Amino acid sequence: MKIEGGMGKSKEDAIIIKDVNNGFEGIGVEYEWLRNAYGVKDVDWSLQLQSLISDDHSARVYDLLELKLKSSEIIEIWFDITDFY
Repeated sequence: MKIEGGMGKSKEDAIIIKDVNNGFEGIGVEYEWLRNAYGVKDVDWSLQLQSLISDDHSARVYDLLELKLKSSEIIEIWFDITDFY
Protein backbone atom coordinates (compact mmCIF):
# COMPACT_ATOMS: atom_id res chain seq x y z
CA MET A 1 0.00 0.00 0.00
CA LYS A 2 1.20 3.46 -0.82
CA ILE A 3 -0.20 6.92 -0.13
CA GLU A 4 0.81 9.80 -2.39
CA GLY A 5 -0.47 13.21 -3.32
CA GLY A 6 -1.49 16.02 -1.08
CA MET A 7 -3.42 16.54 2.14
CA GLY A 8 -6.87 15.93 0.68
CA LYS A 9 -8.24 19.45 1.05
CA SER A 10 -9.47 19.53 -2.56
CA LYS A 11 -9.73 17.32 -5.64
CA GLU A 12 -6.49 18.82 -6.92
CA ASP A 13 -4.80 18.06 -3.56
CA ALA A 14 -6.33 14.59 -3.16
CA ILE A 15 -4.69 11.81 -1.18
CA ILE A 16 -3.84 9.12 -3.75
CA ILE A 17 -4.15 5.52 -2.58
CA LYS A 18 -2.13 2.99 -4.58
CA ASP A 19 -1.09 -0.64 -4.43
CA VAL A 20 -4.13 -2.04 -2.66
CA ASN A 21 -5.83 -5.26 -3.74
CA ASN A 22 -9.49 -4.30 -3.46
CA GLY A 23 -12.00 -1.77 -2.23
CA PHE A 24 -12.14 -3.13 1.31
CA GLU A 25 -8.38 -2.72 1.68
CA GLY A 26 -8.57 0.76 0.13
CA ILE A 27 -11.26 1.88 2.56
CA GLY A 28 -9.13 0.57 5.40
CA VAL A 29 -6.27 2.75 4.19
CA GLU A 30 -8.59 5.77 4.09
CA TYR A 31 -9.72 5.24 7.67
CA GLU A 32 -6.16 4.63 8.86
CA TRP A 33 -5.12 7.93 7.27
CA LEU A 34 -8.07 9.70 8.92
CA ARG A 35 -7.22 8.16 12.31
CA ASN A 36 -3.61 9.35 12.01
CA ALA A 37 -4.65 12.84 10.90
CA TYR A 38 -7.79 13.51 12.97
CA GLY A 39 -8.05 10.89 15.71
CA VAL A 40 -10.70 8.33 16.54
CA LYS A 41 -13.93 8.16 14.53
CA ASP A 42 -17.05 9.08 16.55
CA VAL A 43 -14.83 10.49 19.31
CA ASP A 44 -12.66 13.13 17.61
CA TRP A 45 -14.63 13.37 14.38
CA SER A 46 -17.78 11.98 12.76
CA LEU A 47 -18.61 11.20 9.15
CA GLN A 48 -21.31 13.55 7.87
CA LEU A 49 -21.34 12.62 4.19
CA GLN A 50 -19.50 10.34 1.80
CA SER A 51 -19.71 10.71 -1.98
CA LEU A 52 -18.22 8.92 -4.96
CA ILE A 53 -17.13 11.47 -7.58
CA SER A 54 -16.08 10.62 -11.13
CA ASP A 55 -14.10 13.19 -13.08
CA ASP A 56 -14.90 12.64 -16.75
CA HIS A 57 -12.08 14.93 -17.92
CA SER A 58 -9.26 13.13 -16.11
CA ALA A 59 -10.88 9.66 -15.80
CA ARG A 60 -10.12 9.78 -12.04
CA VAL A 61 -12.44 8.53 -9.29
CA TYR A 62 -12.60 10.20 -5.87
CA ASP A 63 -14.05 9.35 -2.50
CA LEU A 64 -15.11 12.62 -0.87
CA LEU A 65 -15.66 12.52 2.88
CA GLU A 66 -17.20 15.36 4.85
CA LEU A 67 -16.14 15.22 8.48
CA LYS A 68 -17.40 17.09 11.51
CA LEU A 69 -14.51 17.62 13.91
CA LYS A 70 -14.81 17.72 17.69
CA SER A 71 -14.56 21.52 17.42
CA SER A 72 -17.75 21.42 15.24
CA GLU A 73 -15.74 22.49 12.19
CA ILE A 74 -16.85 20.75 8.98
CA ILE A 75 -14.06 19.75 6.57
CA GLU A 76 -13.79 17.84 3.30
CA ILE A 77 -11.18 15.15 2.65
CA TRP A 78 -10.62 13.95 -0.91
CA PHE A 79 -9.15 10.52 -1.69
CA ASP A 80 -8.18 9.52 -5.23
CA ILE A 81 -9.31 5.87 -5.41
CA THR A 82 -8.82 5.34 -9.14
CA ASP A 83 -6.28 2.54 -8.62
CA PHE A 84 -8.70 0.25 -6.80
CA TYR A 85 -12.20 1.39 -7.71
